[in-house]
Formats: sequence, structure tokens, C-alpha cells
Amino acid sequence: MKNKIVTIGEIRRQSLLKIHKIYKNKVSLKAFKVLFVIYILFMIWELYLGNFRSPGYAGYNLIPFKTILGYLVNMRYYSTWIIIVNIVGNIIVFIPMGFFISFFLRDKASLIRVILISVAVLVPAELLQAFFKVGSFDIDDIILNVLGSILGFMAYKIF
Repeated sequence: MKNKIVTIGEIRRQSLLKIHKIYKNKVSLKAFKVLFVIYILFMIWELYLGNFRSPGYAGYNLIPFKTILGYLVNMRYYSTWIIIVNIVGNIIVFIPMGFFISFFLRDKASLIRVILISVAVLVPAELLQAFFKVGSFDIDDIILNVLGSILGFMAYKIF
């Protein structure tokens, strides 16, 4: 009789744990969706409205690594801050994008999918910067942004 009570008690405990896990996952998913919306709003600010925008400027660079190498080769002409913002900043701010893409794809998340989705989001974003004349279409930005997304994917896989 005691074994049946323990078994029933264990079943009850396991059921409560499953209910708690489902509830926790739903709360985590809602919190994650809120974080995603905040991130999107932050990125809209950074890409189109932020302090580093150049109103009225609409240039373009279609040559891979031209801008990156320009900063590195001509470091003496640029402040360290400008180089960090334009190279490291373009990577760091897109790490969350790779993480979010991976999170929402879950089991279907792969490096190729994250790269393809990132490019599908980033190319129009760069084009819009040039269209609205708040920045330039720069292939190097896309390369650095995708690198950030890849790092986000790797972080997702680790956690």
C-alpha cells in the first residue's frame, strides 16, 4: 500500500513539475518576445534615427572589405572611437539578432538559415538607409552585421 501512495505521490509530483515547466516556458517565451520587440525598436533607432546618422547623406559601397580596410589602413586619420563604432559596433549590435533568429527557429536553427535570414533582413535595412538619406548602403556593414548574427547563433547553441 505504501508503494502505491509513493507512486501516486511521485506521479503527482512529476505532474506538478511538468505543469511548472510548461508555465515557466510560456512566461519565458512572453518575456523573450518582449525583449525581441525592444531590440527591434532599438535597431530602428540605431539604423535610422540615432546619434550616428548623417541626415542628407546617401552613399554606397559595393566592394567587399573596402570600408573595413579603409579604416584599418588609414587608422592614423580616424579616431579610435570611429573605428570601434564602425567595425566592432556593427558586429556587436547584431549578435542579439542571430540569437533571436535561432531562438524562434528552435530545432530548425542552423548556421545557413541564420545567415540567409540575416541577409534577407539586412539588405533591405541598408537600402532603406540610403533611400531615406540617413546613411549609406555598405556591403561591409552587411558583412559585419552577418558576422554578429553568426556570433549570436553560436551563443544560442552554447546556451
